[in-house]
Amino acid sequence: MTGQYSDIIDVRDGFTKAVAKGEIVAVAGSSESLSMILRGQLPPQFVRIPELNFYNPVVNASMVYILTTLLIMAGLIFNNYYSKIHSSRISLVDWFRRNWSKLFPYALIAMFGGLFVAPSLVTWFFGEPGTSSFWDMPIIVTDFANYLMYQWFPVEIYDSEIDEFEDSALVFEITRGISAALLFAIELIREILLGGVKTIVTFTSWDFVSENNWARWPALPWTVVAGGAMLLGYVLQGWRLAILAAFSTIYISIFGQWQPSMETLSFVLIAAPASFVLGLLFGVWAYKSRAMESALTPLLNIAQTMPHFSYLVPVMVFFGIGDQAGVIATIIFATPPMIRLTLLGLKKVSPEVVDAGMMSGCHNYQLMFKVLIPTARRDILIGVNQVIMQCLAMAVIASFIGAKGLGFNLLLSLNQLRVGQALEL
Repeated sequence: MTGQYSDIIDVRDGFTKAVAKGEIVAVAGSSESLSMILRGQLPPQFVRIPELNFYNPVVNASMVYILTTLLIMAGLIFNNYYSKIHSSRISLVDWFRRNWSKLFPYALIAMFGGLFVAPSLVTWFFGEPGTSSFWDMPIIVTDFANYLMYQWFPVEIYDSEIDEFEDSALVFEITRGISAALLFAIELIREILLGGVKTIVTFTSWDFVSENNWARWPALPWTVVAGGAMLLGYVLQGWRLAILAAFSTIYISIFGQWQPSMETLSFVLIAAPASFVLGLLFGVWAYKSRAMESALTPLLNIAQTMPHFSYLVPVMVFFGIGDQAGVIATIIFATPPMIRLTLLGLKKVSPEVVDAGMMSGCHNYQLMFKVLIPTARRDILIGVNQVIMQCLAMAVIASFIGAKGLGFNLLLSLNQLRVGQALEL
């Protein structure tokens, strides 16, 4: 074979050998990969077999995979539509109006199958297993996270330390702003219980604190905390709960665990209310909207089956290390049961109760907060109980990313094989 085809084959073979030897790193960054996909091309790490297209020196098999993606999408939509019209005759417009929320998960499934699974199967059967795109997924995820945190959508931020404006990624500034707000709330509660100067410094300066000895936040005496816990227990449940609360606080004080206990309490006092509010809001939203319920159900299934440690790495990447990262991981872990139990309680409300509320002239707000939620109070309180238990369970695991408190002390005791001290905690 001579002429143009021979030159193309030589270029193709040379490219193949260079990639095989590692002389050419056929990997594109996340932003470049996304732009290539939008142009109708696949990034080189997705396709590593130039032999798939005989006449092209560099493979451009992306149109095949894009068509595969569209076929998967069309197949999922047709299967859903056929099952609906087979059971009850509805028009295409009515079907779309009822099932439009399923198009998004169908698109995700189609993209995963067409752009990831299909190229991987091709490289698996026709090339070396090591060239499968799934082997490059950690690199792709890391590169995408780095691009999102430090490069995507740069904005000008004023830096008071150098008195200049600097470029910073929008996601980085948002996540660090959330972290700073959470850390301020945690430190505020912690200093109310244990005392300190950080909150005062936030509104003044270190020079002001050093020049004024009275500028200190005094610690709350443990007797006041014990008395408050005892009084709260008596109001809620009577003498039994009051005695239990008093005994628990006295036990913590006697065994020298007052400071880490208050640090854990400040941690829980932020995570538990946030999880309760988010769970209640999303539960009500899912009850009012079937589309929202359909979207939340698979997310809740995934969130409740994943291990505790799986939340730590992405939270640490986006929100840093410290108490604020532990609070965010705890909120993510503790919110799903609250959503489920809120939705379950609202669904269990008798239709007669709803009809009675509507006949009384309740509008949507009154019907929800004066009829439905009070009726579903039992299940919602079970959700609150689950939220508190999940927050306490995450206290130890959150110590792996810098959260202070009993969990951190327990982690140190176990690492040093101090079993007796660990049992105290």
